[in-house]
Parts: sequence; C-alpha cells; structure tokens
Amino acid sequence: MRLVWQLAAVLVVSSVSGQSVAAVEGNPWLTLVLGVLTAALCVLVYRWVAQRTEHRPVTEFARQGAGAATGRRLLIGVALFGAVIADIAVLGHYEVDGLGPATGAVGLVT
Repeated sequence: MRLVWQLAAVLVVSSVSGQSVAAVEGNPWLTLVLGVLTAALCVLVYRWVAQRTEHRPVTEFARQGAGAATGRRLLIGVALFGAVIADIAVLGHYEVDGLGPATGAVGLVT
C-alpha cells in the first residue's frame, strides 16, 4: 500500500504542475517560476509521503553535507552534459545557428 500512496503523490504533483505549465505556455519567465515552484513542491511532497508511509526520518534532505553533495552533483551534471554535446559534435550533428533571444535560454532551465 506504501507504493500506491507514493505513486499517487507523484501523479498528483506531476499532473498539477504539467497543467499549470501548459496554461502559461507562451511566457518563459512564468514557466521558469512554475518550474522552480514545482521542484520545491516535489521535495515537500516527497518528505511528507516518506514520513507517513515509511515511518522513518527523511535523511535524503539533511542539511549536513548538503553543500558538498550539491556541488559534486552539479559538477557531475555539467560534465555529463558536456560529454553529450561533445558526442553530438563528434558525430557531426551539432551546429549553432545564432544566439537567439535571452528568453529562449530560460526555457532550457525549466
């Protein structure tokens, strides 16, 4: 039954956030704000569901060591992103057609 409650929580958060992002499709700044709020909501819902269903303290979001872990994971993510772009470039499918507007880059973050 724990799995059902956990999946139900994920389904509710994803459907509500998906509908809210779809409602503001043409506005990249509002999409960015909604994406950040969705991420925060996901963390809160995960903590709540884990505490209720698993009857344990949620240590995945402990403050101790969070800075070092975040930096390490950010570095790994940037390295993986660079490796994928390098792979696409080696295969000859990467090209830059221009910089484009700054608001276009905001959509990449969300």
